[in-house]
Amino acid sequence: MQAVHLSGGALTLGLAVSLLCSGCVSMPPASQNVSTSQISVASASLSQVSSLRGALDRLEPDHLILASGGKYYQFSLNGVDVSGLIPGDPVTITYTGVLDPEKGTISTVLLSIVKDTL
Repeated sequence: MQAVHLSGGALTLGLAVSLLCSGCVSMPPASQNVSTSQISVASASLSQVSSLRGALDRLEPDHLILASGGKYYQFSLNGVDVSGLIPGDPVTITYTGVLDPEKGTISTVLLSIVKDTL
């Protein structure tokens, strides 16, 4: 049997897709009554997964700040393990949602964070 080697980015993306698919919800036929919360869960599960590379700027108990391309982005930790990371570390973040460096609120869901090797 031959071993398969994946780059860190491909592995991260594959894990993120697996996490998203594990929360997929099937939609009932239109004739059935559906609550708004069921629809938003299904919509969130179908969000596009994106990645962003940068430097960890700040690490707080409930969120982190990533510096990338001269801009700063805030991500809620969402239960993602950040142990071993310190400000200044080069990282790749995988997330869903919309990035907006000007907005004060968090509109992304952090899926994973990986320390990059130089």
